[in-house]
Amino acid sequence: MQLAIYEPDGSTYDMWNSGELIDLGQGCVGVHRITDGETYLAAFASGTRVDDGGIHVPGSDRVLNIGDAITYRGGLAGSEAQIPSGCATPAGVWQLRDLSIAAQ
Repeated sequence: MQLAIYEPDGSTYDMWNSGELIDLGQGCVGVHRITDGETYLAAFASGTRVDDGGIHVPGSDRVLNIGDAITYRGGLAGSEAQIPSGCATPAGVWQLRDLSIAAQ
């Protein structure tokens, strides 16, 4: 998997969203937002790492994988996001903040 990365700047967002982590092709991770049906390249906070077990987000003991339903706050990323070569950005790049696996 390839992840877009952003450097947290301390800004906060009030609105919670829900979505699903998806494969955008080329190993790039996206988020399909349930609230409006839009699909974005997902940008994770710096320090997030990927291995065969999934996506490890700093400050969480939960491991995320493609297909997981998630809740998150965030906003559109600007030029500060590091986007892997070959990753599509369907509706833009969305910074995932306060990320967690949605209750089943």
